[in-house]
Amino acid sequence: MLAPPFGLSRRAIDNLEPLPEEDAVMWKPLPEPSMLDNYLVTNQIATYCDQLNFASSEAIQKLFLMEAMQKANA
Repeated sequence: MLAPPFGLSRRAIDNLEPLPEEDAVMWKPLPEPSMLDNYLVTNQIATYCDQLNFASSEAIQKLFLMEAMQKANA
């Protein structure tokens, strides 16, 4: 089956009525998030970043320590 020409739908080519658009009343608008939710999510992200910073700095310290020990033994 070939694609319809540019700007025409398959239904228009077959002389069928276009499909109805979705009723906007069916979908409720999303409520605006509260300031508390915003604060909690921001705090969770900050805590996660602090934990990552701590873990990565420990790993880098261990790496430099092992490099220094290898140089001392060589």
